Amino acid sequence: MKSIFKILICLIIMTSCSNDEVVLYDAEVIGESIDCNNSFLLRFKAIPLGINSIDNIYVGQNLPEAYKVVGKKINVSVRGVNPNNEDEIQPCTTLGPGYAHVFILSVSERN
Repeated sequence: MKSIFKILICLIIMTSCSNDEVVLYDAEVIGESIDCNNSFLLRFKAIPLGINSIDNIYVGQNLPEAYKVVGKKINVSVRGVNPNNEDEIQPCTTLGPGYAHVFILSVSERN
């Protein structure tokens, strides 16, 4: 009985700590979005945060200048865009609204 209790405690601790884990996604910079100001299109290998988008292409906001290079392979941590934050709302035309938007938290180059 004690061992079952210990296992349950360990599982609870492991589950509660996993919420702070930063998930990095493999992506490639496709190019500047011509539809959404100051944003870049990113193609992800996996669907980030369960947010579906056309061909796994997303409008990435907050991409640092050093990574605004077409074809650059990156690891990126993202979150959904906050619709209540005016700085995160991008006016888009034509194709821009068709792509899901993500806000970039951190980015690093991958080989």
